[in-house]
Amino acid sequence: MKNNLQVVSSLLSLQARSLKGEEALEALAKGKDRVRSMALIHQNLYQEDQITAVNSKEYIDRLCRALLNSYSVGDGKIKLVTEIEPLLLDIDTVIPLGLILNELITNAIKYAFKPDKLGEISISLSKKRDALELVVTDNGIGMAADSFGSQQKMGYRLIQSFVQKLKGTYDISVDHGTKVAFSFRSYHLTGTAAV
Repeated sequence: MKNNLQVVSSLLSLQARSLKGEEALEALAKGKDRVRSMALIHQNLYQEDQITAVNSKEYIDRLCRALLNSYSVGDGKIKLVTEIEPLLLDIDTVIPLGLILNELITNAIKYAFKPDKLGEISISLSKKRDALELVVTDNGIGMAADSFGSQQKMGYRLIQSFVQKLKGTYDISVDHGTKVAFSFRSYHLTGTAAV
């Protein structure tokens, strides 16, 4: 599976070289990021000899670093702060979570910060009572609170689809940046990873 995802990623890179339109190139780049997000999950499984469980902390840290590298974010330009509970989650939970994070982090990197300003993206994930809580915050320019649900772009449709899959809800607040807080009711926890 991991090798298949790498092949898809390579094909997207090759296709991008033959395209000229900015919009088409951006769509392929986003597709490549989504494939990488899934490939990282399988990489975690193979490295840890796990068959079904992914360490949420290790995975999210790797995903964030990969996205910052992908967009050539210079050292110190965007500070990443994570507070991730080291939960062992099954693939059916981690893939939607990873793709939601992929969309939000990518959007923050590309649109939240003015070119001459330093930025910060914070991510927290924890189990609270019977829900999995994910919060993504940036201290950028902020987006309109109603634009998240009304956007017809692929990324926003993906996020809404994955929120439904995990029987979740989300709340957006805009105050000195953007904060998106998710609560997921349908998730599979297989344990807590050793710290």
